[in-house]
Amino acid sequence: MGFFKDIKAGERYRVQLRAEFFNIFNRVNFKDTTSSVVDGLANLNQRTFGTLRNALDPRIGQLAVKVFF
Repeated sequence: MGFFKDIKAGERYRVQLRAEFFNIFNRVNFKDTTSSVVDGLANLNQRTFGTLRNALDPRIGQLAVKVFF
């Protein structure tokens, strides 16, 4: 999701303020649990099979300023 605001700075120039957010609702995205694959099939005999132990990055935001001339 992104937001931006254009601001005129004189006749020729324009400044843009931007805010961009990834995973804004902070939904959990778990990593793939089938990291040990043998012949295209997951190793079902592992002790940790089916457990979700890691997740991808949480909510991320970035701010930016662009100058158009």
